[in-house]
Amino acid sequence: MIFFVLWIAVRVSLITMILSAGNRIEVPTNQYEMVLEYAYSITQSQLLMNFFNILMCLIRMFKFYRFQPRLAVVNQTLQKSGPDLFHFLLMFLTFIYGFAVITNILFGPQLIFFSNMPESMATTFTYMLTAAPNQAAMANVNGEMAVVWYLCFMLIVGVILLNVLLAILVDSYMAAKEEEEEKWKAMGYEELPSMLDQLFSLSLLRHLFAFGSIHEDLLLRTLETIKAAKEEEHGSELWSIDDKAAVTTVAEIFEAIPETVRTTGKITMEMIRRSGCIRWVEEDEELEHEMQWLDEALQEKELALAAPEEALYLRIKELAAENARLYEQHHTLVDEMFQKSAADKKQD
Repeated sequence: MIFFVLWIAVRVSLITMILSAGNRIEVPTNQYEMVLEYAYSITQSQLLMNFFNILMCLIRMFKFYRFQPRLAVVNQTLQKSGPDLFHFLLMFLTFIYGFAVITNILFGPQLIFFSNMPESMATTFTYMLTAAPNQAAMANVNGEMAVVWYLCFMLIVGVILLNVLLAILVDSYMAAKEEEEEKWKAMGYEELPSMLDQLFSLSLLRHLFAFGSIHEDLLLRTLETIKAAKEEEHGSELWSIDDKAAVTTVAEIFEAIPETVRTTGKITMEMIRRSGCIRWVEEDEELEHEMQWLDEALQEKELALAAPEEALYLRIKELAAENARLYEQHHTLVDEMFQKSAADKKQD
């Protein structure tokens, strides 16, 4: 923000100077106009501010990418590797500076790209990135020392230091990824959500095309209230509560919304059901999951049920199936009544 304000101030000063009556230049002219020198200086300042402005914007992108877990791993990697990178940088600069001094002493008097320390530092850093120093030019000055310098430089900087840097980043990345995975697994996810999965998921499509539904901010605030109540009731986090106790229903969400808000916003349970920002689990799906869990538990524990108990268990399964069928019929009737009511209102 500071660089934006400074750029605007400098730009205004440049325009003011150019439009000033005393700085007008009549062409052709035979004298050197100092206003051109001032304009060039201000323009160079603007370019420098633009550089730092764009650089700061790029750095701030790390902050904006924290919303997505896989992108947040990169932020965590840099954060965890910060102390190690700092100490590595001290050693790295020491060796780069040392090799630059050697090249300046040995080859500087004859080679322009080693003629002074800034040039020598820049050339040495370039050789590290390309791994292709100008060995022929260095050999023409001092062939034996050119070979010795090349072998030492590539071994210490090109092989050891760069691989240490890679090891620091990889180790920090694995630690950051493991920490992020544990955090999301504690919230019920099997793996880190991918941005592509989030962009092309059915939930997003439902959210985009969920017309006539409750506002998502109100819904999420209500769910936070229900979550806090359930955690206080069970004395533990929601993710460690039993699945059936952790699930909430449309009626519970409707009752959790203050009555004044329901009345003012004309909120109905059908509006809550239409919301696409959360996943609704139908009652028959819950019953099926519960009965499947009971079957698996019986198979794992190899429990032998007595005849009356087995008959009771089979009867419960039949009632659960019947309940699922009745629920489906009820849901169909509710939809038909809602569509009929909407059609009547449209005709009126």
